[in-house]
Amino acid sequence: MNTSRVNVIISEVVKERASNGVITQACSDLTNNYYSQLATANTTYTINWGTGGGTSGQVKVAVGGQTFLVEFDSVGEVVVMFGTCGTTDWDDFSVVDNTVLSYSDGSLSFDVEFELHNGNDLKIKVTPASSTVIEAFD
Repeated sequence: MNTSRVNVIISEVVKERASNGVITQACSDLTNNYYSQLATANTTYTINWGTGGGTSGQVKVAVGGQTFLVEFDSVGEVVVMFGTCGTTDWDDFSVVDNTVLSYSDGSLSFDVEFELHNGNDLKIKVTPASSTVIEAFD
């Protein structure tokens, strides 16, 4: 009998824009494409936090070419969306019920949730409303 249990907490999400310099640096530094998936509409895809999992560092996520930056604030235990890359519009993102990062620009929409497993391993859960490509970089 397997008695191991995983404690899962849906992490709170906040939008807190960093300075242009920090955003530009993260957009150019996060180039290791560790996840790429052709996604089906209304299906949830789970991505590890970075190549090795955990909670440290920053992650760049692209859904249908719309790219955003996130990091985990271990003190406040929240995921912080701190910027966007390229032509992605910051204002097209919103936070729903403190736990869902939602994107909609009229032609593309998707939701993102973050799960903290056993207090030390974040998972990124992306649900696109249409078929598209999901990628993650660290």
